[in-house]
Amino acid sequence: MKYYFKLFMLLPVGLFTAIIIYPFLHELSHSMCAIAFGANVVNFSLFPLPSVVCSFETMSNARMFFIAISGTIIPLLLCIAVRSKIFWINYIKILIIVISILSFLISIFGFIFAPEILLNQDDLVRFSALITGGNVVSLAICIIGIFISFLILLKTLKKCEFFSYFQN
Repeated sequence: MKYYFKLFMLLPVGLFTAIIIYPFLHELSHSMCAIAFGANVVNFSLFPLPSVVCSFETMSNARMFFIAISGTIIPLLLCIAVRSKIFWINYIKILIIVISILSFLISIFGFIFAPEILLNQDDLVRFSALITGGNVVSLAICIIGIFISFLILLKTLKKCEFFSYFQN
């Protein structure tokens, strides 16, 4: 019975993670990084589109880069830091890592195949507009991000023995 309950709950928990938990962590990460660099958070919203609006007098490109990349990096670091033997926590960690990988992939395919379709609010699009050769730097960041995310995913799957939860 416990096995069937887990199978039944995978989709609702996955959707909740993708629609609520990950966007919240992503935008919260931007906010915390911006505050750490001296910006004021003017608006924080999850619906209809997740976004954070910050105000600041002047901000260096390096700080803007860290604010832009923090939305993906901090949730990944959180996945490394949280250790648990509870199935649902490990499932959410795995989903956050997979969503991070997908966000890097979407940015890569957008930069390569359809730069005109990328959203202006995409973190890496905003960053790449700040510096000369920003697209190349953003692509490199995405490729490195995917590699690191896969390593974290493999480590997480191995440590939590995720698939053993489904054995009788």
